[in-house]
Amino acid sequence: SVHAFPACWRKQWLCPGARDPGTAIACANKREMRERLRAIARALGARNPQRLGDQLALLIDGAYGHAVTLGPDGLKRELIDTASVLIDAQIR
Repeated sequence: SVHAFPACWRKQWLCPGARDPGTAIACANKREMRERLRAIARALGARNPQRLGDQLALLIDGAYGHAVTLGPDGLKRELIDTASVLIDAQIR
């Protein structure tokens, strides 16, 4: 539930980039990456390129968080395997 987060986090989560310049830049970067992944998914002939692009963006974002908190050990193999599953499900 969104209410599990402190009020200051909820405001940024529900309305990202509203006031903080750093948040605005981070959100713009994430939106751009998502759009690029959607374009790649379209070029691959995905059945639903928007969904695949969003899934891959979420996977990459999670990988960043994992690497920062738990370290990169085993991350490359898992990323490739998971991305392959997502892509294969959309292409085949």
